[in-house]
Amino acid sequence: MGNKTIVHLTGMFSRKYGAFEHYLLNVARVCKDRGYRTVLQYESTPTSAAYLSELEGLDAGVVGMATHTHALQGVRCVAAMLRATRPEIVHTHFVSGYVLLAVPFIARWLGVRKVIAGGYSVPTLRPFSVRRFALNRYDHVLVDAQAITDRLIGAGVKPGVVSTHYLGLFGRRETSQTVRAHLRREFGIPDEALVLGCLAFDNPIKGLDVLLYALSQVVRVRPDVHLIVVGV
Repeated sequence: MGNKTIVHLTGMFSRKYGAFEHYLLNVARVCKDRGYRTVLQYESTPTSAAYLSELEGLDAGVVGMATHTHALQGVRCVAAMLRATRPEIVHTHFVSGYVLLAVPFIARWLGVRKVIAGGYSVPTLRPFSVRRFALNRYDHVLVDAQAITDRLIGAGVKPGVVSTHYLGLFGRRETSQTVRAHLRREFGIPDEALVLGCLAFDNPIKGLDVLLYALSQVVRVRPDVHLIVVGV
């Protein structure tokens, strides 16, 4: 049995203090309240000093360690990290290939209690793909959209392993009419107009071009419709 540590193998570079950084920070905060320490792996040290400072305030560890280099080297690095931390839970995020496949085997060999994979965007899976085989080795696969859940199950990932886990909002949120009225005035939106909201960064995979095209068609019939996109 591992100690009360949760290791997040992000497999990503952190070059901003964005939404995913806020998400992991709040997860670390909630887990600390429950007696767990968080250790975050990044491909290199995050660039945001504010982010690192807040993680330090939560006693969360940060490890800069490449996993997307040579496959064997990535597996060795992950194995060394897990041996050093001896976590109770391991959660992968954007690791891929043979590292994704190796993690559950290494973790169970070291006595890790739960091994979890996150799925935020899933490329086409073939029946004999390494990714499909790898995901079936995890205790849980958490994805953030029902469409991804359906795609994984359709590709052969076991239904009992996959669950849809929507990424929520943390902290206090103002929803008063005063705040709504202020935002409408700030953006010049009439009080009676219908407002649509979208949270997404401007990456082609997010399909914002599709959203904007759809809006151009909608406003021909409903010129009172407005769209607010919040992102980078």
